[in-house]
Amino acid sequence: MKFIFPSFFTILNLVSGFVGVLFLLDKNYDLIDYCIYLSLVFDFLDGFIARKLNATSKFGKHLDSFADLISFGLLPSLILYDWFSINSSIDIYKYTAGLTITLLPPANAGAIFQANIISGKFQGNTQPTTPNGSRVIKPTESAFAGET
Repeated sequence: MKFIFPSFFTILNLVSGFVGVLFLLDKNYDLIDYCIYLSLVFDFLDGFIARKLNATSKFGKHLDSFADLISFGLLPSLILYDWFSINSSIDIYKYTAGLTITLLPPANAGAIFQANIISGKFQGNTQPTTPNGSRVIKPTESAFAGET
């Protein structure tokens, strides 16, 4: 039972991010902010409760990463895409919007993959990130640390 409680908040994080995407597609911009704020609160609570109850699991780790990918990777990228495509009068900015939606979520997914699968231990994203949570790779580090 104690493993279900943190996952409940993780699913609320995922649902909040998904509902934010639906609001964006429906052009209901007033409610998107609340979805992002709720995702932040639920993301904090799932980790906090999991640590306090000592209820961590591989499933919870991967579910949390997926929820973060939707709430803090896909939703902000779609917001940037929508903003650029509506507010840009110069075509180059519209192309920038296309790059935003195609590059930032995969970068976030790559950081999650590296943290969860390759390294085998999850400590959260301690690397410098962009506003949507995507990892920024420093010029001096390899994208796949440990490979030669």
